[in-house]
Amino acid sequence: MLVDQRLRAKRKHDDSGATESTRSNIWMPYGDLILEVESTRFRVNKDLLAKHSAVFATMFALPLPPDEPMVEGCPVVKLHDSPKDWELFLDMLYDPFTLAHAAAPWSIALVGSTLRLGSKYDMPAAKQSALSRLEPCFPTTLAGHDKPKPAMMVLWQPGLCAELLQILCESGFQRMVPAAAFYCLCENTLESLLGNTILGKDGRPLQLPTSLKIMLAVGAERMNQHQLQSTVWLRDTSVIPHAHCTSSPICTRGRLRILDVLMAEMLARRWVLFSGLPVALVLCQHCDFAARAKFTQNRRQAWNALPGFFELATWDELHDWD
Repeated sequence: MLVDQRLRAKRKHDDSGATESTRSNIWMPYGDLILEVESTRFRVNKDLLAKHSAVFATMFALPLPPDEPMVEGCPVVKLHDSPKDWELFLDMLYDPFTLAHAAAPWSIALVGSTLRLGSKYDMPAAKQSALSRLEPCFPTTLAGHDKPKPAMMVLWQPGLCAELLQILCESGFQRMVPAAAFYCLCENTLESLLGNTILGKDGRPLQLPTSLKIMLAVGAERMNQHQLQSTVWLRDTSVIPHAHCTSSPICTRGRLRILDVLMAEMLARRWVLFSGLPVALVLCQHCDFAARAKFTQNRRQAWNALPGFFELATWDELHDWD
């Protein structure tokens, strides 16, 4: 079967052009398997990997080839991943009590490595543990967006939303991408994202892939057009004064006041797609009800349109990769 061939290929050691390998700090004295990632080796336990990963469990069920390379009596499995990803992930597996508390925040690097390796090697528990730290922050419903934001379960650093957006896109977790992209544009100016002027934790500029930059630029333009269009009712009399308005001049001034506040926010480059009534207004009962209903309608329409701003499928059609 193809899957068997792929699993055997993972175990096959490529001796051509081999470079000197470096022993990592993760070197279990009773380990019975060596993972070779680029030029870094990790001595680990098969049972631990098989418990968490269906891919490794299947791999270890296959008989060893007669020419299987051995190091210190252990078979070598060569993986085409990032050594840093495996170092972070194995650190967590072998020292779980450091992050045992459910609300303990993770670093961005650990979230990324867990999602990448969890997806690639079919480790659902590890993958869900990482996702659980992101889901409250990147909601998929307007009700979730309106909830008070919980304490971040990912350690804050400059460019946090941008880095998490990149991780979600690369790992195939599409459901959270619209909210992550929106919050990324709330947290950073488009100019800083496109110009690579955001400095990461290590002091180096954060450089997003070109595809992500295009997605954010297109999304920003579409959101700007949408929120301008959503203020049309404030420029005419279609909603206020209401047909049963009891103080037309006062309510008209109130409507124009709402428009002034929203335009000031937009000129300051703030997004008002999901704003409620921005100021305490003096409106009659009928106009106040009509204004709140219009804001509610516009907010729902904006949320439903959010994935499309970034050229993504609708909320119902967005699915995480298996």
